[in-house]
Amino acid sequence: MTHVVRRALAPILLALILLAGLASCGEEGGANAGGADWSESTDPVEHRGLSFADGRTIHLGDGSTIDAGQWVGAYVVAGDGIYFTLAPGDDYDEDRDRRLRLATADGIEVIDVLPDPMSLTVSPDGQHLAFIDHNGERDTFGTPQAEAVVVDLGTGEEVVRSNSDMGDPAEDDFADLYGELEPEIHGFVDDRVYVRTVKDTTAFDLDTGKATQVTTGDSVTDQDWFQELTIDGSKSPSGTWSITSRDNAVPQLIGPAGKVVATDLQIQDFEVRWHLDSWVDDSTPVGTAEVTDPVTTEVVTVLITCAVPSGTCTARTEPDGGLAPPNGDPTVRQPIG
Repeated sequence: MTHVVRRALAPILLALILLAGLASCGEEGGANAGGADWSESTDPVEHRGLSFADGRTIHLGDGSTIDAGQWVGAYVVAGDGIYFTLAPGDDYDEDRDRRLRLATADGIEVIDVLPDPMSLTVSPDGQHLAFIDHNGERDTFGTPQAEAVVVDLGTGEEVVRSNSDMGDPAEDDFADLYGELEPEIHGFVDDRVYVRTVKDTTAFDLDTGKATQVTTGDSVTDQDWFQELTIDGSKSPSGTWSITSRDNAVPQLIGPAGKVVATDLQIQDFEVRWHLDSWVDDSTPVGTAEVTDPVTTEVVTVLITCAVPSGTCTARTEPDGGLAPPNGDPTVRQPIG
């Protein structure tokens, strides 16, 4: 039985991407050297609220579901559905399965890009998708160069595809370089997306694609745009309630006037370690539980929602199904308003 525990997949998936590049060293420039073909978004789904993947089924914030056809690894909700990568399993084939997929109500579309799964990032309005594509020119060892890609899903156009400051194929060993300085999508703020390259952080304009270096001698964490991307998931949207937990103890909820509400979660026959990390709305804190099956000793991630002011908590996914929340921390990364 295969289970998806999202955070544990990151180093495995990156290794698969880099190794796959070695196996394809004869393909100069990669399969999408000129950019990929993207469908225009004509019927956007609800990208806000609490979404999660339970096996091959993705539950959206409005209560609707999309069938991905196979087990989902990393994903984001954007445009007309979900953009996702497959979870590695016993029958995982690198050449066949590492490409990006789009699941909509009409079916599955395979897109000719090779993203770092954990780099998939969506803009707050759900209309721009950014990721690191490992499908560029190859170094002397056959490993592909990383490229920062930003797609306007409304038009189906790549507004950014940049390998600037991603190393030199003639001089660098990309597997070694990216192992130490992994390119990353920081996120979207206003009309820009912020990308960490192997040298600095670059901001790309979503309308023009123009690149601006934003890190010089200052720390990234001190800059205003980075502060906007830093979510305090412990506080409810209005700030009325907050989540607190000490020394891995059972979470508590702090309400108006400092009232402390104990939480309670029961999952029969399973050993549970759990935490709360964000809010769906002012009355619904949400988090995840690490659930151990007493028979198989397998550990899977289960989605938890609680209620205030009662403190009653409920498992939203079954222990035998696993869970993959959308990319990013905390659990509710998508806009909730």
